[in-house]
Amino acid sequence: MPIHLALPYVSRPQSAAEALRRAITSGALKPGERLVELKLATSLNIGQPTLREALKELEHQGYVRKIPNRGSYVTELQAEDFRKIHTVRMALEPIAFGLAAEKMTAGPAQRLADIVKSMEEAAHALDRVGFHNSDIEFHRTVWKIAGNEYIEMALERVLFAMFAAVLPGQEQAAFLRSVQQHRDNLTGLVSGNPEEASRAFVRSTTAFWKTYYQLDSENEGTQ
Repeated sequence: MPIHLALPYVSRPQSAAEALRRAITSGALKPGERLVELKLATSLNIGQPTLREALKELEHQGYVRKIPNRGSYVTELQAEDFRKIHTVRMALEPIAFGLAAEKMTAGPAQRLADIVKSMEEAAHALDRVGFHNSDIEFHRTVWKIAGNEYIEMALERVLFAMFAAVLPGQEQAAFLRSVQQHRDNLTGLVSGNPEEASRAFVRSTTAFWKTYYQLDSENEGTQ
């Protein structure tokens, strides 16, 4: 018997998750705000089961936290959360950049350059959601090239909530500096040298987060 899949319906949780991500990164939904399922489902014109699937995706990515017997809330990070996330990131992502540099070819390099260009355009327009989406795409592309799905899963789980948390209050100068940070990262990647790619990532990322958010990883000293 043939199986008929209602593809538009299957995609609805993902569409709802994207709408909620945009609301979080734009600041329309505030850190710590409770996500009332009935209200959100009505607003998005979807059923509550579909909304719950969307919330599961957002919880996996760190945008949302579910508290037993209380409900779901927009993730609110404290200084200690930022420090812990940054420490995990600086342990894992340099490895991914080194692996990606070994496998870098002209096609992926051009793709990453195009993403950085999109980030720059969003930064000049102060398009926070557009910048966030391009930023995520850059890192996901690098992780995919690296070819280690376990590093990819770990970084996917912890990193994007930190990006989203700083976005609403970030000034244009920080956006533009982040663009340069990603250009420096790309220079390391296209060198084809894994050590240079890792060093470039650590150097530029450490400088950015220390300058704008006074954030050091544990092996560099704490806030």
